[in-house]
Amino acid sequence: LIAATPQRKQQGRLYAIPGRPPLITEMPAGCAFAERCSVAEERCKSIQPDLISLTRSQQAACVKVTQPQPERIAQ
Repeated sequence: LIAATPQRKQQGRLYAIPGRPPLITEMPAGCAFAERCSVAEERCKSIQPDLISLTRSQQAACVKVTQPQPERIAQ
């Protein structure tokens, strides 16, 4: 997902995440990105990750992201 984020001096096309998102009526039990994620693990298919604040303006919902230290959020 980070690679698909536009940059200020972006040239050319953005990176496209392969595959298609699941239908809203057929959401998987675990992470909605598990089937399309290049770093997904087996647990991603069954665990719905919590949304974690990384900084004041950044959040992540991934079983691979750990809880940040309080001083990192203050940035």
